[in-house]
Amino acid sequence: LNMALFQYDYANLVVGNIVGVLATNVNLPKSRVRGFELEAVVSPVEGLRFEGALGLLETEIRSSFLSSDPTRGGARFQLQGNRLPNAPPQTIKLAAEYTARTGSDWTIRPRTDFYINGGFYSREFNLPADRVQSWTQWDAQVQFANEPKQLAITLFVRNLLDEDSITF
Repeated sequence: LNMALFQYDYANLVVGNIVGVLATNVNLPKSRVRGFELEAVVSPVEGLRFEGALGLLETEIRSSFLSSDPTRGGARFQLQGNRLPNAPPQTIKLAAEYTARTGSDWTIRPRTDFYINGGFYSREFNLPADRVQSWTQWDAQVQFANEPKQLAITLFVRNLLDEDSITF
C-alpha cells in the first residue's frame, strides 16, 4: 500500500501550447496543485496479483493574469481561477495478472489493465473547445518467458474495446 497527499505552490510555472505549427509558452505567476494518490498491490495466492491506483488532483491558477489567446485573434483573457492544462481531476487504474509455471522453465502470464481518466482542459483558457472528455481504456497481454534463457515474448492488445478517445 502506498499513499501520498501533496500540495505544490508554483511561481512562474511554464505552460506550453501548440497553435497550428507555432509553439507558445506562458509563465503563470502563481498556481497550485493539490492531490491525493493511493496505490495497492494484493497477491491473495501464489501467482495471482491485483493492482489498483487512484489519483485525485485539484489545480488552480491563483494570481491575476492576462494572457493572449492566439486562437481568438490574440485577445487577452483573465486566467485567475482557471484549472491548469492537462491535469485530469481523477485517474483510476485496475489490473490483474496470473503467472502460471509450466512443467519446464517457461511461465505464462496473462494480464489485463483498465484505465479511467477524468476530463480535463488542454489549455489554460478553459474554454469548451479546450475540454478533453473523460476516457476509459482496456488493455490485455500475455507473456511467455523462460528465465534461464533470459527470453520473453509478449503479445498485447491496446485499447481492446477500440474506443475513440483523445488521450494526450
